[in-house]
Amino acid sequence: MRVLTRIDVDGLLNQFDHRVEFPVDQEFVILHGPNGVGKTRLLELVRDILAGRPPDRRTPFHRLRLSFSDHAWLEVKRPAGKTTWRVSAQPDRELFTSTDDQRALEMAARDLMEQGLIRRLPRPGLDGPRFRDAESGDQLTAQEAVDRYLGDIDPRKLPVPKDVLEFVRGMDPALIEVNRLRSIQEAHPERYTTGMREPTAAVEAADYYARDLARRITVARSKHAVDAQKLDASYPGRLLQGGSRSVSHMEVANLQTAVQELSRRLERAALLEPDTSLTAINVHTDTEPWKLSALSLHYLDSLEKLKQLRPLADRILLFHELVSGKLAGKQFSISADQGYLVETANGPLRPSDLSSGEQHEIVMTYRLIFDSQPQQLVMIDEPEVSLHVKWQRKFLDDLRRIAGVDGLRFIVATHSPQIVGGWTDRMVAIGGDVR
Repeated sequence: MRVLTRIDVDGLLNQFDHRVEFPVDQEFVILHGPNGVGKTRLLELVRDILAGRPPDRRTPFHRLRLSFSDHAWLEVKRPAGKTTWRVSAQPDRELFTSTDDQRALEMAARDLMEQGLIRRLPRPGLDGPRFRDAESGDQLTAQEAVDRYLGDIDPRKLPVPKDVLEFVRGMDPALIEVNRLRSIQEAHPERYTTGMREPTAAVEAADYYARDLARRITVARSKHAVDAQKLDASYPGRLLQGGSRSVSHMEVANLQTAVQELSRRLERAALLEPDTSLTAINVHTDTEPWKLSALSLHYLDSLEKLKQLRPLADRILLFHELVSGKLAGKQFSISADQGYLVETANGPLRPSDLSSGEQHEIVMTYRLIFDSQPQQLVMIDEPEVSLHVKWQRKFLDDLRRIAGVDGLRFIVATHSPQIVGGWTDRMVAIGGDVR
């Protein structure tokens, strides 16, 4: 898989040149530097380009070049009013194209209006024309509308060349920004009273993600029940087809132990209700071959049913482990109904009632574990915000464990020497190259 190995930017904010090496065998690289050198802007540029979006016009830069593990590269330049794209998908193949930013944006917005997805408002805002989302009623700029409905735009009218979109397809980078505790608009189910959609409700992020985890658990349990039912329905036929296959007591005992261990893990993740009926049988007392054969198939089926829940269980248990050790004087637990719970000696707390530091820890850890995709590049801006010094010192070790779940790679921008700790060999200092 193609992965990012180097970032070169010239003239960022019209004054800084930065070079960032990101060796392919490293899980993370640290950008370290003072305020004002463009760390956040650089992360936003990389995010936008790899997501197939035009770079934000509010961020001036002269040239951005992204290099990858297969020797391919993508280069973006921005002379006044235009964006120039160069792509080397193969060492011997280079593509060149230039787009007028404003014209391309207007064309894409017009396409969305023709599809009825947005409607232009009569009064423009300070940042140009404003639009209303026909579905949600949200007011949007042209750029926000294009970002929201990028997949619905006619490829011929996209503000990013098709060759670039093909180049970055599947990369889907993520950026976790400093403002992690902002409320999230949670849509109500579609209900109409007087012909108008009821407004969405603002939910604190820590509460929102608790609900999101409960939803994930419910969906996983439902799918597991459906798949288990299908497997159970075919059990008699498969048992008869197998006949009285010779199976040893040890083989059945090992299968029973595997079912017990996996069941306990899934129970801790709230994905399975406690049930001893699967493993209460004493396999050493049953000597008849047909019984051992039936038990063997039964346990093999049980493992097949339970294994589909394991990837989510691994994430849930890692999330629980990383968060629970950081909430002093509180018990953090996983719940099928509420996602996660926080309890004190005086009773339960809503997640949004925790301190800002505790909420930051929960929200950031949750997003890193549950919102990421396999092999994804995740950029984290100032993770030290509201984090206790002890938590900062553990941050990169936690990040390595999270990286192991899906082969994630991270770019971390920080001012904190506590976060860097002993990882100075992964640190890239940016702040000295002024044009």
